[in-house]
Amino acid sequence: MNELSDSRSAKVTTVKQEDFKQDSKVAKAVSYMFRMAGKAFAVSAVISRKIMRRLYQTQNQKVSNIWEQNGGELARVNYPLKNDSVVFDVGGYHGDFASAIYGRYSCRIYVFEPVSAFCEMIRQRFFGNPNIKVFNFGLGEKSEAVSIVLDNDGSSVFKKSVGIRREQIQIVSITEFMEREKIFEIDLLKLNVEGAEYGILNNILEADKHYILGIRNIQVQFHDISSDSVIQKRRIQEKLSETHHLTYEYEFVWENWKVNEQ
Repeated sequence: MNELSDSRSAKVTTVKQEDFKQDSKVAKAVSYMFRMAGKAFAVSAVISRKIMRRLYQTQNQKVSNIWEQNGGELARVNYPLKNDSVVFDVGGYHGDFASAIYGRYSCRIYVFEPVSAFCEMIRQRFFGNPNIKVFNFGLGEKSEAVSIVLDNDGSSVFKKSVGIRREQIQIVSITEFMEREKIFEIDLLKLNVEGAEYGILNNILEADKHYILGIRNIQVQFHDISSDSVIQKRRIQEKLSETHHLTYEYEFVWENWKVNEQ
């Protein structure tokens, strides 16, 4: 502590008791004002967050409309794939994406769906097809058992809703799965996992460089799940830009990253 600080400390410690009593009413009044100001700030912050969330929702709806007007769904299946290409469909739901991709390219598809009812539906849909493998677990940042809120195609481990059906599911680290299955070249990684995309991409980006370099295309739908979702998204995009480049981006709808030519 410097001399100025010591001097100020000394002055504070030598305030007379009677002076303190005399000023106590003023101190209480100031304290009350600060408490009220703090509450007002907290309320203002909550209101600001709600307003920002509404603005993002409005903007997302506008982007979704533009996506549809531009025939965006066609871009999601338009890739230079062949019958020996490898596709990871993470967040299989009913298997519509896997069906569309297989119908075009007859390639090898790995579908990951942790919700048991959805997974069984996909297995029945592709029964007898050796090129489509269906796994009853999700891919994530780390391997763990978690609880998921069941909400059709909006089912998510990040929802905090009370009184809605839940299911215990299994998550496997994406890099752990790649190592286990010896799959180091993926032509298309599609991610639609209601908030888990941040962890999955962080897991790949923080691992050895050969993981991310082995993925030719990353098609991802980022979700606005928290107050810092935009910041998380930007950080991931910055890291992705070191090895990949955007081919299209409809913010919080769909975007695609293609590996840079070596």
